[in-house]
Amino acid sequence: MSPLSSAYSRTYEGTLEERDDRDFITLALERFKLCAEAESEFRKLALEDLTFYSGDQWDDNIKNQRTRDLRPCLTINRLPQFVHQVSNEVRQNKPAAKVSPVDDYGDAETAETIQGIIRHIERQSKADSVRSYAAFYQIVCGRGYYRIVSKYADPLSFDQELYIERIQNPLTVYVDPTCQQPDYSDAKYAFIVNDLTRDVFKAMYPQAEASSAEEFRSVGDAERDWASHDKIRVAEYFTRDIEPQQIALLPDGSVLPVEQVPPGVPVMATRTAEVPRVRWSVITCYEVLSEREWPGQWIPIIPVLGEEWSLDNKTQLTGMVRNAKDPQRMLNYWESAKTETIALAPRVPFIAAEGQLENHEKEWAQANTKNFSVLQYKVKEVGGQLVPAPQRQSYEPPIQAISMAQMGAIDNLKAATGIYDASLGNRSNETSGIAIRQRQSEGDTANFHYIDNLATSITHETRQLIDLIPKIYDRPGRVARIIGEDGAEQKVQLNAPYQEQGVTKMYDLNAGRYDVAIDIGPSYKTKRQEAVESMLGFAQVAPGLVPLYADLFAQAMDWPLARKIAERVRPPNLPPEGEQQIPPQVMAQMQQMKQENEQLTQALNEASRVIESKQVETQWRERIAAAEIESAERIAMGRDRTTLTTKVADIGSRDAISARQARTTLAVKGVDTESRERISAAELESKEAIALLEAEVDSIKARLASLKQPQAA
Repeated sequence: MSPLSSAYSRTYEGTLEERDDRDFITLALERFKLCAEAESEFRKLALEDLTFYSGDQWDDNIKNQRTRDLRPCLTINRLPQFVHQVSNEVRQNKPAAKVSPVDDYGDAETAETIQGIIRHIERQSKADSVRSYAAFYQIVCGRGYYRIVSKYADPLSFDQELYIERIQNPLTVYVDPTCQQPDYSDAKYAFIVNDLTRDVFKAMYPQAEASSAEEFRSVGDAERDWASHDKIRVAEYFTRDIEPQQIALLPDGSVLPVEQVPPGVPVMATRTAEVPRVRWSVITCYEVLSEREWPGQWIPIIPVLGEEWSLDNKTQLTGMVRNAKDPQRMLNYWESAKTETIALAPRVPFIAAEGQLENHEKEWAQANTKNFSVLQYKVKEVGGQLVPAPQRQSYEPPIQAISMAQMGAIDNLKAATGIYDASLGNRSNETSGIAIRQRQSEGDTANFHYIDNLATSITHETRQLIDLIPKIYDRPGRVARIIGEDGAEQKVQLNAPYQEQGVTKMYDLNAGRYDVAIDIGPSYKTKRQEAVESMLGFAQVAPGLVPLYADLFAQAMDWPLARKIAERVRPPNLPPEGEQQIPPQVMAQMQQMKQENEQLTQALNEASRVIESKQVETQWRERIAAAEIESAERIAMGRDRTTLTTKVADIGSRDAISARQARTTLAVKGVDTESRERISAAELESKEAIALLEAEVDSIKARLASLKQPQAA
């Protein structure tokens, strides 16, 4: 699919009526020719305005002549300053659309949802830049355009999104010249043309007949604007036809086409309605390349008109530049004349007698372009008297007169554009702030028709979006992003019921009719900043009243936590944000009821305390009686256990004594036997030790005796 056809890719069931493409293209070419002839003069003037605005402000003949004479040809282009003064005013004070229900089937919440979807479309489309671009052409040459398209939300999705796109060159748009409405809502056809080279055309439409034709057919030769050997024109061709359709009124007030009325449902009335049907085609002068049905009821091209009036049954459109051309030309001329007069003042010619420059002609010819240290001349006599040396003729350039003429051209430029010094930020005769604001408002009022016409265009754009949104965002259960006036984002489910905080909600975009109103003024952010400044000034005058509106003061700030701070400083006697303010009479009744409720509550609490104390006393008595009974039972059980334990202990004691006596007897016997054995062993060891000692003593005695015998000898 080509880039052009992707913008209108929604396909509906059924086919377009059968027709001969040759006849269809012939009719399209005739309509295009009618548009071109009707707007030929406007397009010529608009192109001149754009060329003049870009800086090409000298007539070609005058410019060539001055260039040959080496004379300055300056361009002091002051037009962008005046144009930007109006176009930037559009950027600052953006017209905003407000959607509201107009019948009993629509509701405020659904209207706000549609409004939020429109803000979502504007954000993702960068709609402010698109409109400002169209407004620029509106101000410069008298008319600009932008458009509405639908595209798939994702390459792998069937859901679609609406976009607002700019038309880069408004002179490529041709609209039905018979339309009467200022927004062209009654146009029966329109074209957006694009001239492509043969190679680009073949790449975009390889199956097209013109891609393979080596020689153009006669129709191509006849339509030189549509086909040549180098280029071929591709046009998006919109048609809007009114078709009759039988509709039926049902008992519940709903209206359906007669063929869609369910069987058995009574029909209250029928009539023939005129239903618009818009078709979109991509054509050349040879064939229809592609075609679709556009779901909206208007051609999705939005004009932004400058100053419009009718002269001799011909519509005239102008911008700011057209009436400012002559003052701008005069400014360029006087600036060039001043520069030439001041910069080239030394070129005043020399006055010399004939023959004084003989043999020195070359030096004197270069005297105005070169600096010579000495210029020689021949001395001449006339009537016997010497002729003075060559000298310049004194000349005083009219700088003051040129400057006054230049100031007059600037004043004429301001008058032609309706923008004066106060609006441009220059000092003027006004001294007080009120006088300055009044002079600024004069400039705003002089050019307010541009902003007002832009508001008309945005009204038609929003009306088309209201018509298209139920048809594009039509899938039941689709979740869409909506954006509030303050920029807060929210996700909602469309065309199907869902639960939110226990409440069942449903935003049926197909139910009800909705209208649009345009507010021209500062944006929401600008209004909030102005509110903060005003509240700051009011707080300085009456600081004691600040606690009464401190929450609103904080909420208007740009702090990240401004909303939470506002909730904390909210006066306690005010309801939370989003709840309705209670009237004073109802508040007084609520206070009285609150006091009575407190008294009743106090009496009820007192009675509850009395009842509770009696219940506690009864419970304690019951507990004491139960404890006494339990104690008696425990005493009886203790006595029985004691008697039984005593008996058991007596029997156990006797048996224990006998066992202990037996164990004692056995132990004594065992100890006696063991002691005897130990005594016997000890006696044996003692005897053996004594025997050893006696033997050792005998040995010692024997040694002593042996020692004594050698001494006696």
